[in-house]
Amino acid sequence: MSEEEFEVAGGLKSEAGAQGPGDHAEPSGSPPVNGGSGGLKSEAGAQGPGDHAEPSGSPPVNNATGPVDEPRVVQVGRDEALWDGLLEVGGEVIARGGVIVLPTDTVYGVGCDPFNSSAVDALFAVKRRGRDLPLPVLVHGWRQAIGLVEDFSEQAKTLAAAWWPGPLTIVLREAAGIGWDLGDSRGTVAVRMPKQSFALALIRRTGPLAVTSANRSGEPTRPTVAGIVEQLGDDVDVFFDAGPAPGGEPSTIVDLTSSRPRLLRAGAIPAEEIERTLGEPLSDGA
Repeated sequence: MSEEEFEVAGGLKSEAGAQGPGDHAEPSGSPPVNGGSGGLKSEAGAQGPGDHAEPSGSPPVNNATGPVDEPRVVQVGRDEALWDGLLEVGGEVIARGGVIVLPTDTVYGVGCDPFNSSAVDALFAVKRRGRDLPLPVLVHGWRQAIGLVEDFSEQAKTLAAAWWPGPLTIVLREAAGIGWDLGDSRGTVAVRMPKQSFALALIRRTGPLAVTSANRSGEPTRPTVAGIVEQLGDDVDVFFDAGPAPGGEPSTIVDLTSSRPRLLRAGAIPAEEIERTLGEPLSDGA
């Protein structure tokens, strides 16, 4: 199921999240549970890449894994000691309202500052999709997520403690007056902490990012930056290349905005494991 299919099928029309201005660097780790741009190049390496729309369709894709001869492509090596310059480039691009491609722990994502309406407009233009399908947001940790929502409930803390960082997206009610622009979010926000070191380091630098899969709406998500550059072209300011995306199943999406937790999308974490974590069954009703 693509991200667009989720948003329609889920009925929430929300896979979004953001952070209040000024709330940026956050520690990672598990929450307490109550009761239970540039042409910068560095040595190439690979860190496992997002979680959003999984690849679909059958058009031919560019699966090349070698370096891309493109000045906007920044190679992300494994040595975190060499990331400072890369993170500075990413932070500068985001701060000026640019759009970036970044690795996550499933597919590559394309993202921007959720508090910059012009940047969000640019991101929707990259996707070539309407605002009725709002943008998801990646966070650096559960404390960062707390600033985005009306109530980071005990259920949310329990799930985050068990599954973050990882392929679990949690849908909650957004904080009043949050001031972001993610499309037609309708008062709910979907947040996730990816299990990808470079992405987390970048989000620590920039604050939470509105991120969706790095593809045109309705087209497959390419597994390599070479393929993504071919597809998205000049619409992106910088591409962070951490090697081929690991792919796999998309995140499991759980809605906690109702009286009972609801499964919106089956994914990498089986529903039975979520139920075991929460100690109650999930509703799968619309």
